[in-house]
Amino acid sequence: SIPDDLDEEMKVKVLALWQESRMNAYNSTPCTIAYDVGYETVSEIEVRSMELDGIEISQSSTRVYPQGSTASHVVGYILKIDSDSLEDYRSQGYPTDAFVGQDGIEASMESQLSPYIEYRQGSQTVEINTRGKIVRELDYTAPTDGNSVVLTIDVDLQNVMAEALADNIESIRAEQETLLADESWQRRNRDTLAEYEEAGREIQLATGGALIAMDPNSGRVLGYVSLPDYDLSIFEGGSVDSGAWAQILADDNNPLFDRAISAKDAPGSTFKLCTALAGLASGNLGKDERISDEGPFDKTDTANPAKCWTTHIERHQNQTVVEGLSNSCNYFFYEVSFRTGAQTLNEWAAALGLTSRTNIELPGESTSFVGNQDALYNPDVAIEDQMTTKPMVVATALRNLIAEIGEERNIEYDEERVDEVVKKLMDIAVSYDNRAEWNAPIREVLVYDLNLPVQYISSNFLGNTVASYISDLYWTPNETIMLGIGQSITQITPIAAARYVSAIANGGTVYDAQIIDKIIAPDGTVVVDKEPVVANQIETDPEYFELIQDGMVNVTSVENDGTAAEQFKNSKYPIAAKTGTSQRTEIDVENNSWLVCYAPVEDPKIAVVVYIQNGYAGARSASAAIETITYYLDNYGGYESTEAETEFSIAD
Repeated sequence: SIPDDLDEEMKVKVLALWQESRMNAYNSTPCTIAYDVGYETVSEIEVRSMELDGIEISQSSTRVYPQGSTASHVVGYILKIDSDSLEDYRSQGYPTDAFVGQDGIEASMESQLSPYIEYRQGSQTVEINTRGKIVRELDYTAPTDGNSVVLTIDVDLQNVMAEALADNIESIRAEQETLLADESWQRRNRDTLAEYEEAGREIQLATGGALIAMDPNSGRVLGYVSLPDYDLSIFEGGSVDSGAWAQILADDNNPLFDRAISAKDAPGSTFKLCTALAGLASGNLGKDERISDEGPFDKTDTANPAKCWTTHIERHQNQTVVEGLSNSCNYFFYEVSFRTGAQTLNEWAAALGLTSRTNIELPGESTSFVGNQDALYNPDVAIEDQMTTKPMVVATALRNLIAEIGEERNIEYDEERVDEVVKKLMDIAVSYDNRAEWNAPIREVLVYDLNLPVQYISSNFLGNTVASYISDLYWTPNETIMLGIGQSITQITPIAAARYVSAIANGGTVYDAQIIDKIIAPDGTVVVDKEPVVANQIETDPEYFELIQDGMVNVTSVENDGTAAEQFKNSKYPIAAKTGTSQRTEIDVENNSWLVCYAPVEDPKIAVVVYIQNGYAGARSASAAIETITYYLDNYGGYESTEAETEFSIAD
């Protein structure tokens, strides 16, 4: 029986321990009473061992994270096995109280790091007396530790990058806050600000982002930062500091979210590198061809023509592809993408690695995608599984319309029927080449599937209403030109952008991203020594890449008045770059900031991507990139090899 002098919490613990011991009695599996006990407790148990039947002390290892928050999203953390995965781990020989990887390398390399896998646990056959004490050892196989995983990232560079990105975000936010207080800015945005106030919506400013450094000649990740991050030391010993954990979970900026591989956003003008290559390689843009900004681009929409971002179109005249990139001229790339077409743009984006995962050895990598009809709406994919939220928005609008019709006509449509009608109406958007052909099939669905009179349909303009809803699912030439400048529905991850700019820098070799250098057994044997993996080798005229590279060099050139010349004018090393500003809302300070670059210009050893959510404008991300490149080239630029130092490892 449980002693009455124990408090309720202790009684529950004793009962749980008794229950566990009963469940494990048949296989002689011991139950752990306490972890990490002090030396005095160990001594007392040893002294009184003859009195404590069935009680023994055993040693085990514990995980420590001496680097704190450094590379927290890469390293990850361990926790006790949860109930959902218990059976799977037990089938591999894990004890029920084992600690397993929950994120990062801890999770993806669990099978390498863990000492709990059955063949590593060792065994001991003993003879015990009636009091449960060991009297003789009959057989013994020593346990083995898990392997060590050595990463490609350099810890010193990693810390420099984390500080650089944090400072960059802070400086952008300070600029945004100054701008919000400016009366002229408030007047320009008066209507939108009023809408925000009415909706109770706050303006989103820079708080987080990602910074990735990659060896462009191998795909090896040299540094990897996602902010905000979190302190891994709260997980030391396998148990989590409940107060710190609660604080992390309550943080609206979601420190656990790995923005380097999981965040997806429109790439803005960084995509123009792809558009340029697609235009050149497909023959839709000549090497020496010149295109001038003619103001409104009305080839896809005469009523609402697209325009370039600049108000000084005289500066965007007679541009070759080099100057088009240097000026980041939207008109230039509207014309190129209009000629080239969405399909060809997609093919070259795929060749550059922008439509597939980079295969970095971390869990949770999102797949980038580039805008096209299937990405906008694919009738063969369930609405909830589409690449964007647009189909869900359209489906909701159609369901609301049908509900209003039913209420007005006193008809109750069952849910299954409504789903079928919604699907039929949405499929019309991708079943005809011309929107003028939609009217008849829309009317047929409304008449035969919803039993609506033709007169009711006409008098309530239901055909036009439905057409306006489903038009959001129809890929238009206007979507194509927006795709060409990195807008539309295209969304890429920072790690995909790093692989992409690396391929531009090295002249067409697309590598898988690699963050594991090698895996080492406890005896020092190298189990795995990872080599670069080529995902694609682009075969085209090398001069196309040279022209794009020249354009990127000019972006940072003061002499050529590049779009980021002011930000890079004091850089110690020449850097080739492309900025990108992706619009999120009507308010400019909420834009995302992208910057892709590499250095040195003549012999690239490092490629860098900066992504700052709500970072205002692409050029604002320059400082983090410059600091990263400067530190790396100062310390490693003299090496003949481009491989990074491998000082950061995880070992069990």
